[in-house]
Amino acid sequence: MKLARKLLSPNFLLALASTLFAVGVAEVVLRRIDMLPDYWDWHGTLVVLDRETLYSLKGHSRDDLNALGYRDVEFRAEKDGRTRIAVLGDSFVFGDNVGPRQTLPKQLERVLGAGYEVWNFGIAGDGPDQSFARLQRDVLRLRPDVVVLCLYPANDFNDLAKNELYVEGPDGALVYNPDNPVARSIPSFRTGILLRKLLTGRGLGPFAEGDLAAVLAHDPFDPIGDPSAPESAHKLRLMAGVLALFRERLAKEQVPLVVAIIPSLENVQDPAALLAKGIPADALDRNERTAERLCREAGLTCLPLLEPLRARARAGLYQVGDGHFTPRGNRVVAQLLAQELRADGVTANAGR
Repeated sequence: MKLARKLLSPNFLLALASTLFAVGVAEVVLRRIDMLPDYWDWHGTLVVLDRETLYSLKGHSRDDLNALGYRDVEFRAEKDGRTRIAVLGDSFVFGDNVGPRQTLPKQLERVLGAGYEVWNFGIAGDGPDQSFARLQRDVLRLRPDVVVLCLYPANDFNDLAKNELYVEGPDGALVYNPDNPVARSIPSFRTGILLRKLLTGRGLGPFAEGDLAAVLAHDPFDPIGDPSAPESAHKLRLMAGVLALFRERLAKEQVPLVVAIIPSLENVQDPAALLAKGIPADALDRNERTAERLCREAGLTCLPLLEPLRARARAGLYQVGDGHFTPRGNRVVAQLLAQELRADGVTANAGR
């Protein structure tokens, strides 16, 4: 009875009302600024959840990241007469195993010469669906003259399926999925994100982080077995769909697109390692061949790198143990890409 009188006292009710009001105001503010929880620290880089791209790197959270979180100089909207090339892709483009000036985009810039600027829009772990989302949000507003999409088929087919960022619509075309894994992980009560962040330093609980890590940070080699099997056929439709999104969006902007297909270290110089994992010999390079076929069927300019790199397998193109291109590998691929760009005439109009 005494406790009940205390709970019903004017002072307690006033304090309760003030607290609820403050929480309500905080919730409104946090929803207005769309506060999202921080996710993880990767190589000293803060990775932030993002509904549109699943995740982004926090700008300037590392010395080699610009304000938008890309591993390059600061991007600017104004143009200076040079042909502007935007390169999208995953860790092969981001190039964390080499210096900022040794990445594939910067090697391409050096090979092409003074009339070109090549910007690095690669993010480690990206699938082509995330690259398309970055194209729409970040790249096109900077008015590129050419876009290069780097595919890594060894895991890109699987990325498209597990990411659920774009799904097949009623007509079969891909559409953005607002119920993707990151969107599902964001608590509806935003004030809880802030309180957890203040108390634990993390915006999400450990179970939510674990579920997301299985999607965002797990990129295994995923060879396509029987292409007609339902799971494989679904992945192929997703790849065809995202290539169609690139084609249609860039055609609307009248920006040329070149797709470079990057093979794995194992497929170039150590196929025995894949055979040892039980991958049939006829499936070793099926991902790369399938990606090339889908690219051709979409009517896109395509640079398959499997055979050119196999011909240079002894040149130290890949970093053993890491699996990404060495500085020499980036330079060789940049030279091949420059040849393709010039052969197709897509670099002819500088600084439109």
